Amino acid sequence: MRAKYVSFYLIIDEYDNFANNVLVEHSPETYQQITHSGGFLRNFFTMIKGLTDSRGIDRLFISGVTPMVMADITSGFNIGDNISLWPDFGSMAGFNRNELQEIIDYYIPGQFETLFPLLSEWYNNYCFDANFHENNIFNSTSILYFLKEYLSLKRIPSNLIDENLRTDYGKLRFLIIQDRKLNGNFNILSEIAETRQTVSTLVRSFALDELISDEKFKSLLFYLGFLTIEKIDFIENITFKIPNKLINNLIWDYIRKSISEFYSLDLKVDFLNNCFSQIALAGIWRPLFQYIIDKFYEAVSIRDFVFHEEGLITFLLAWLNLTNLYDVISEKEKNKGYADICLEPDRRFTQYVKFDYNIELKYIKAAEIETPEKEEVAINQAVQTATAQLSQYTTNDRFKTTKIIIVASAKKLLYIDCLE
Repeated sequence: MRAKYVSFYLIIDEYDNFANNVLVEHSPETYQQITHSGGFLRNFFTMIKGLTDSRGIDRLFISGVTPMVMADITSGFNIGDNISLWPDFGSMAGFNRNELQEIIDYYIPGQFETLFPLLSEWYNNYCFDANFHENNIFNSTSILYFLKEYLSLKRIPSNLIDENLRTDYGKLRFLIIQDRKLNGNFNILSEIAETRQTVSTLVRSFALDELISDEKFKSLLFYLGFLTIEKIDFIENITFKIPNKLINNLIWDYIRKSISEFYSLDLKVDFLNNCFSQIALAGIWRPLFQYIIDKFYEAVSIRDFVFHEEGLITFLLAWLNLTNLYDVISEKEKNKGYADICLEPDRRFTQYVKFDYNIELKYIKAAEIETPEKEEVAINQAVQTATAQLSQYTTNDRFKTTKIIIVASAKKLLYIDCLE
């Protein structure tokens, strides 16, 4: 009797999860042992490759987050196609606008137009199709989390971030802290956080030992969901951007943790939250800024601030982004000028928050303040320049705008006040 041929389909979900956990919780050396010559993970995929040759496995579908593990075992498994950026699959992992409207209309009838701006701001703008970058999708996991919370609470949840979505700090930590030092990847991450975008090519495959490299680290951030595609030019240079407020908050969270760990800093969150309430409701701004700046110079006194020369603005942004009361924006265009930092009330709290803020920060080099006389002149010039800039920026009539001037050097705060 002739044997009947049976097709076997093998599906492997999160193929990289095990190896990534080994990398984070153990060491790069252990990771190398399981993914390279003689390692069991490499041998496992070599076995699967052999089964496809013998028709033991007819079709194979593998999903994961990053291509890193597959690159490290590639000689053991080199028969697959990476379909992640194929146009036919560009919207497979999320909801488009029409799908979102259908879901909201079903579960929360009549609320789509009210909820859509908030959901777009927090969960939208993911793009995995490099050729049709305008086809953005919503994070489906975040949308389902929002619905669950909304239906349970009968209102918009105060916490819009599903804690299950947080990538463990450790999964980025080993990439930005090496030999107890913040490395070049931390510079990249902080620059992206400040500007909310970056330009690079997309690297389709890379090994672990290649990740201390600008384009490969940026590509990893794309695969992890921290960046998404905004546009692509004719030579395949991609402008990546932070997709939404959820990711922006997570990135600043990682930056805060990195700085706190590296400098052994302990900023009191309860005190900061009380300060945020004061600046929002009463316009009392000095305790908040003075506390953060004091902590910055505490760090500077321990060791040089390594991530860039003008480190204070990154430090300020990191802890100002701790609050949900404000959108914290760096270098926002305001009447043909760019304010260093703007605090604009979050759309959820505009009925409560009474004040918004424009902050201009000026740096003075050590050579310009060698004597008390030179210091006084330099400070006065910096204040005059900042005053002129702040005076021309447009303001929102809905809020009382406070305009703050900060003048700083590498070693100390020189001046802080607001325009009357």
